[in-house]
Amino acid sequence: MATSMRERRSWRLARLWHAGVLAAIIAAALNVVIYVTADALGTPFVVQPPNREPSEVTAGGVIAITAVTLLIATVVYGILRRLTRQAFRVFVLLAIVAFLLLLIPPLGAAQEPSTAVALILMHVVATGSILGALALFERNTFPGP
Repeated sequence: MATSMRERRSWRLARLWHAGVLAAIIAAALNVVIYVTADALGTPFVVQPPNREPSEVTAGGVIAITAVTLLIATVVYGILRRLTRQAFRVFVLLAIVAFLLLLIPPLGAAQEPSTAVALILMHVVATGSILGALALFERNTFPGP
């Protein structure tokens, strides 16, 4: 029995969302491990963005920012898939640019080098998680619902 185009699109969208959510969960969990480890080693998670008071990065903030960012990245990827046949290639380029631009805040706001290193490592984990999940999705090897 042939499946309709709408059913295939719905199935593919569900698999894409599944990939993005799983990437967000994995990245958030790994970033919490980085946070807890760095904190145990004495890294002060105090940041001071320009023209703002110092504030402390918390594990909850790490989870929220990681998850929300990767879910937004999944939506962006879904839009790219509708606009171009080269969605993954375009997304990788956008992810690299975003990664490089998002290195500026930790470098500028961290008051200690160890804080900047931990935050940058968290960016690496998040970027790697979403790119890995989407690469598996594109190869049709990502387990879907």
